Amino acid sequence: MSKFEISLFMGKSILANQEDIINLKIEILTKNPYLYTIDTQIEKEYLKTFAKIKDSIVVILKDSDKSVAILNALPLIYEDDNILLSWSQTDFEVSSIYYFEEIFILPQYNKLELKQEILNTAQDWIRGFNKYNFFITSLSDIDKNITIKEQFYINNLYDKLDIQSQSRYKIEKDNQNNKLHFWIKKI
Repeated sequence: MSKFEISLFMGKSILANQEDIINLKIEILTKNPYLYTIDTQIEKEYLKTFAKIKDSIVVILKDSDKSVAILNALPLIYEDDNILLSWSQTDFEVSSIYYFEEIFILPQYNKLELKQEILNTAQDWIRGFNKYNFFITSLSDIDKNITIKEQFYINNLYDKLDIQSQSRYKIEKDNQNNKLHFWIKKI
């Protein structure tokens, strides 16, 4: 029988769980529907930087002792240049936005109620900071399940925006970045 547990990590606790986080991301992102090329060393460097960012979090869902889903989240102002460039061309104050990267989950665990628990955990934690006005998330344009994911965010009161950016992950088949489409929710 499955026993699910959600853990939230910040700062040094992210680095203490670095191997588990990286291995899970690689396991998920190298399979359908993503097929990204992932460089373990780049992911390690990214996590080192990510862990130093004030208010950054990692939420992990475990089934017994196995990690099965992950959500990285951080203040938008610390995101990479491609994403910041897209948002700098809008009327939004970037420092007031908190960015939930996509919820990555192993296919056999891809159930709405599990994703809902992960999102609720992250949103509740960030609300406690009392300094962000918006939550945003992004969805990949190569995801075969994009319609289902869009409905998930609609059900969670997110609105799709006409803002796009390049992902930092490369698509394995053509070594190109894919586009991210952004969704927003007022806190």
